[in-house]
Amino acid sequence: MSEVYLCLKCWLQTPASELTYLCPACGQQPVAQNPVLGRVAGLRKVKQAKRGLRRLSSVQLHDVRCPRHPELLQSFRCECTAEIRPDAAIKTGPGSTLGIGIVGSSGVGKTLMMLSALHDMREANGVHLLGIGDTDVRFAGLYEEFFSGGIRPKLTRPGDTGGFGWRARSPGDADVGDRLLLMNDLPGQFWSGEELKGDMPAARFMELLHKIVLVLDGAGIAADLGLPTTDAWNQEPRVPTRGFKDSALLGNLLNNLGEHRIRNMDLAIAVSKGDLLWEHDRWAPLLESSRNGGSSRVNSAVLELLEASGRSGLLTYASKFRHCEPFAFSSLGFRPDESHLDSANGSVLKQSPTPIGAAAPIRWLLDPEPRA
Repeated sequence: MSEVYLCLKCWLQTPASELTYLCPACGQQPVAQNPVLGRVAGLRKVKQAKRGLRRLSSVQLHDVRCPRHPELLQSFRCECTAEIRPDAAIKTGPGSTLGIGIVGSSGVGKTLMMLSALHDMREANGVHLLGIGDTDVRFAGLYEEFFSGGIRPKLTRPGDTGGFGWRARSPGDADVGDRLLLMNDLPGQFWSGEELKGDMPAARFMELLHKIVLVLDGAGIAADLGLPTTDAWNQEPRVPTRGFKDSALLGNLLNNLGEHRIRNMDLAIAVSKGDLLWEHDRWAPLLESSRNGGSSRVNSAVLELLEASGRSGLLTYASKFRHCEPFAFSSLGFRPDESHLDSANGSVLKQSPTPIGAAAPIRWLLDPEPRA
């Protein structure tokens, strides 16, 4: 079992002995005394002084002090210059299940899905999600704004603030390494079909994945079915594409991951904004599917939805994975109309969200052997 520090900006895994650090008061002056290694180091790699010397641990990171400013904690950095916090440490080993990736284009509902999934999973016994690095800090504000303030999260784009990551812990987990849940906006190569060789952060992110949640835009699917794509809370319209982007995305995922890896990976397809769809008679079974969260019998409704909206090509790509299961969810649990909005501010919901089905894809993938 080894311990490394995961950077959520560039997705590099770095041993503690190779982190860089500096004193927040002295800047880049090489004056930071490392009490563990007994040497002077500044903004440069912390090296082992001799063979057999213990590497810095997540606890020992707190103990590094600058002799000029011993009252200040040092700022540890990845080689990309992003700050590395002590709680960014992850354990890896032969039995590690790194990791579950939540992927999809900007605006499809990944952030709302994770807010809703965290809400559902914190209310239930079993799996606990512990934030990596500053994930909990960044998500706490979004969580409060969404569930208490009725404010929709701002659209995130690749490279805005870095990704998000959680450790998934269950009672009785064997000590075989951390199970990771990681979220990242995919770069433009996934739409153009280019390989990721020139985009190291994206390539590193993909290397971390053993399982994938692919989030599809339910409003885009509604557009392909000729159904309304907006509600009182979200007036941004969608144009029909017959699933071209979704199929291209999954096809390019296959190209970048490789056929051999795909055959040993599991895929959950999660359709967002289910509330736009299940109010129509033909797609009413989607509500049952979302509430039951993973039954193959009820998820046949999601398969029918994907085929009817022109996404049979996506399903062909999906069949190459070891296991694949479709899901639908609603982060709100209802389709907002004018009565759900604050009369003084039409962009604020006055009715609290009651998510339906957002945690189901994650729970399914957290099973060591998901069933098709």
